[in-house]
Amino acid sequence: MVWVEVLKWLQINMITPPNLFVHHNCWTNEVRSKKLRSGFWLVWHVVTCVSSKERNDKIFNNGVCEEDDIVEKIKVLS
Repeated sequence: MVWVEVLKWLQINMITPPNLFVHHNCWTNEVRSKKLRSGFWLVWHVVTCVSSKERNDKIFNNGVCEEDDIVEKIKVLS
């Protein structure tokens, strides 16, 4: 759901691929402008980083974070 909300925020219409490798390729091949591609890559890395951090917090510290809060963190960091 986090990816879906981020794609809505970026106004990108894309079906979320089944794994991260395919997802990576979709983001690489879809954008022609170098400047825009750099911005999208920044957001892609922030999403993966924040998602991993929140997952680890949940597993190791019994943390609880809603999807909306994760998306807001992504927007702020991006």
